[in-house]
Amino acid sequence: MTGPLIPDVMAQFSISLSNSGLITVLIGAGGVGAITVGGMVADRLPKVTLVRASAFTYSATMLALAYAPSYTLLLALYFFLGASTRLLDAAGNAFIVELYTDRRTFFIGLMAASYALGAVAGPLLSAAVVTAGLKWQETYLIIGLFCTLSSVYFAIVSSGFRQPQLFVHARKGGMRILLKSGRFMILCALSFLYMGFTNIFTAWLPTFLQQSLSADETLSGLPISLYWVGVLIGRLTFAALSGRISTKSIFLGGGVISCIVYAVCLFFNTSLGYILALLLVGFLFSVTIPFSIALASGWYPHRTGAISSLALLSGTLGYLAVPWAYGILSDAVGLYGMLIFALPLPLLMTALAFFLPGEALPKKIVFHSGHVTEI
Repeated sequence: MTGPLIPDVMAQFSISLSNSGLITVLIGAGGVGAITVGGMVADRLPKVTLVRASAFTYSATMLALAYAPSYTLLLALYFFLGASTRLLDAAGNAFIVELYTDRRTFFIGLMAASYALGAVAGPLLSAAVVTAGLKWQETYLIIGLFCTLSSVYFAIVSSGFRQPQLFVHARKGGMRILLKSGRFMILCALSFLYMGFTNIFTAWLPTFLQQSLSADETLSGLPISLYWVGVLIGRLTFAALSGRISTKSIFLGGGVISCIVYAVCLFFNTSLGYILALLLVGFLFSVTIPFSIALASGWYPHRTGAISSLALLSGTLGYLAVPWAYGILSDAVGLYGMLIFALPLPLLMTALAFFLPGEALPKKIVFHSGHVTEI
């Protein structure tokens, strides 16, 4: 929701377009820093405590954004916004997979769907506030108040809650063990490629549709909105199917179909084709990161915090690096050539998914007398 508000922020503080770019940079930097540090400590702390702390930090940051007196302070708050968002994401994922060990894939899919719902609703709220003639700060105030109430509610309902203390059993070197795991590195690579591939479109497709296919601003912005609609529908659908279809099958099927659809889209090269293709890509790849976290948590049940952090970090790095690299490539081959050269990315994702091990049933963890028994 920040993007639609940037022009008003620029006008408020009389800043240039280049300086406004610091907003997204600091949000990303805060996110990378938080999940990097969080990955090293998350398995040594109760996940419910991390969720509470990051939720209240996020809420306080949103409220503070509504009253920031200077652009410098605003940038600092955006850093904390990115940090608290990503830490809440990582801690929330780990919390869910530990709480629902037997149905972790289903519940993590539902939580990921709520994220997609927010991504669809955020820009609509921003646009509604601006259209109504209200100040941009009021968007943050509305969301901040809502998040504060949500955080208080969660703190109340989770008071006295005793989640299985898997973190007590975390051993030193948890991050190193994951980094040496070939199957987990495949999941991290899938997260990297997924975020990179989809962000090529969210970053460059509107420009391509306007410059190469003469689409107007409304039509060129439609694919991004429909992409998140596809993500939302996909996460709800695959969460419902998670007990009947393996994660490996979902990754393989999504990769094969996406390659075919994208190749057909490139061949016909029409605005409608790209719009429909991005909707389908959002649907098919929607659960790449959440299901990767759920799958790896079955392999390493004592390292859910590190798993969530590393998967999100991989996705964030792909989100930042791949579109930047393809932007440089577009200078040499043009925007259409760049889109053609993006085709190997879903092909590589399909190949990587093929090498994932066959999915075993999650281990059932039984707690008794302060000890953990895995069946």
